Amino acid sequence: MPEHFKSLIVILTIASTIFYLARKHIEPLLQPGEFVRWRNTWMGITLIAFLASNFWLYILATGFYISRAVKHLENRVAFFAVLLFVVPLIYSRLPFLFDIDYIRLLVLIILLPMFLSTKWRKDAPRLGKTSADWLLILLIILMTILEMRGRTFTDALRSGMTYSIDMFLPYFIASRAIKDFKQLKAVIIGFAFAGLIAGAIAVFENVNQWLVYNALENALSGGYFSLGAYLGRGTSLRALSSLGHPLVLGLAMVITFGFFLFVAPSIKNKKMRWLCQLTIIAGLIAPVSRGPWVAATALLFIFIALGPNVVKKMSIALIFSAIAAASLPVIPGGQKIINLLPFVGKVDSFNVDYREVMLDKGILIVKRKPLFGVYEPSEEPEMEDMVQGEGIVDIVNSYLNIVLAYGIPGLILYVGFFLLALYRVNKSKKKIKDKSNEEALCGRALLATMLAVLMAISSVSSIGIIPTLLYFLAGIMFSYARIIDNTYKKKPFSWK
Repeated sequence: MPEHFKSLIVILTIASTIFYLARKHIEPLLQPGEFVRWRNTWMGITLIAFLASNFWLYILATGFYISRAVKHLENRVAFFAVLLFVVPLIYSRLPFLFDIDYIRLLVLIILLPMFLSTKWRKDAPRLGKTSADWLLILLIILMTILEMRGRTFTDALRSGMTYSIDMFLPYFIASRAIKDFKQLKAVIIGFAFAGLIAGAIAVFENVNQWLVYNALENALSGGYFSLGAYLGRGTSLRALSSLGHPLVLGLAMVITFGFFLFVAPSIKNKKMRWLCQLTIIAGLIAPVSRGPWVAATALLFIFIALGPNVVKKMSIALIFSAIAAASLPVIPGGQKIINLLPFVGKVDSFNVDYREVMLDKGILIVKRKPLFGVYEPSEEPEMEDMVQGEGIVDIVNSYLNIVLAYGIPGLILYVGFFLLALYRVNKSKKKIKDKSNEEALCGRALLATMLAVLMAISSVSSIGIIPTLLYFLAGIMFSYARIIDNTYKKKPFSWK
């Protein structure tokens, strides 16, 4: 049996088991028929990807299938969220345009028609009417213009088009198209459910030392696999699931973990709630990415700090953490775990040193060229000894990557956009008097998740699906602010 058929069987078995077990717990939280549509589309896309044998046939069939599935669907943003992690980013050049992959196809089929629609609600501001819009628009314009330093005008415009697809459309639609708190909750459930499946597959990969999605590289002729290499840390295989890189998977699981803190109380069955939570935590561990581990830990403590009974809950969390830390040296396999931990572990400790040196050298370049950065950092004298075998410099820090490529103005626009999302959510959340209700819980989860993500991207560059995840999360946060303000305020919400 071909390897990709074996992979297909494993993926469908894991996914169908999760859909079956979760249905009676998740379905009541959604619109009638919505969960079944999620399941059928998820399975259908997976089957198309593994059976198409040709990349362009896969793209055409998937695009047609999604366009049919999304018709007459009320909450298309939730539909987009649940489909984010179905297949990896196998790509090919769309003639005369840009590289097309699964995520860009998803954006073009689901989100672009929504953007082009004129049927916007009165409470959703139009394009360019918010500060967030302009921060992101100016960033994309700056990025596109600075691309011309090393590329043709046409290629720079193509880059601007991909920035709009990867960054702007996920933000804009998520910030405008979610009409009420019930729809917002469905979007968060959809993302958390997608992450739950990806995490379960990642656990299988880690335990069995087999990257199940890598078989697609040879099964789809005419396509190129983005990332997807076998990587190890210590004696463990670093799982990828459909995300293509351990750090990307780790970041996706951090967001899933944060979102599930909000979703969990809605799952009345305690055993199912714990099973989901443990699967997500295991999925977070499976890629053996230490940056996301630190971010997830910070997320939990931030979430507790933002809620009621802070002293009691924080004390319990610290006590459990201390007990766990004290137990590691004496339990079987404990030393192996310690060696994998950030800051104290010995495995791949050179990565921490590399990041420190990279930051120091990057700051020197920024001091020399603060306004617009440099087109190719590897050609700068400060980076001569940082160039790797492929002739590139691996800048594993999103903030450093932005400031090197687009200067301090680019970094201000980039960071300012996400800080504005945090400010809007925090400001709106304060209007909720009952701090124990769902709306307040959602605000806590969104704040903690975004803060954790902003911490995590200091140890990973914007590779794979990361830009889409970041701006989609920000869009959800702006929707939350609009919905809460319209709920707890007599006069309409203002984005000013």
